[in-house]
Amino acid sequence: MKKKILILIVLTLILNIGCTNDQGSLKEEPLVSTEAQDRGIIEKSESISDLVVELYGVDDATTVILNNVALVGVKLSYDNKLDDDIKVTITDAIKGFDSEITSVKITQDNKLFRQIDDIMTQLILGKSYDELVDEIGRISEKIK
Repeated sequence: MKKKILILIVLTLILNIGCTNDQGSLKEEPLVSTEAQDRGIIEKSESISDLVVELYGVDDATTVILNNVALVGVKLSYDNKLDDDIKVTITDAIKGFDSEITSVKITQDNKLFRQIDDIMTQLILGKSYDELVDEIGRISEKIK
């Protein structure tokens, strides 16, 4: 009889321990992770860069998107200058590709090109947008 009571007590304890709810382990996961959002923005930025490179007179391009603003660094082919016609062409191509882009800022400055490219590299390597927002904002202010 003692053996049955002991087994019953042990089983009750095991069931109680197994059924307890650890509140610390039940964290709600967001419906859309920021990592997935970052990945989508990175892919969109890369696609825009590829689109811009396909335009006549553009040798290289790099793009980073912040909110609905595309910051585009370009390297133009020899003898080409970043004039209003090229800016309009690039802007129209980008807005035609992605209707969510409301503003396009374009620069031919080598330093800003490298900074935009460095940001994209960091994002691709896993750094979050949140860590780079201030730097992206400073670049945006520098592009006229």
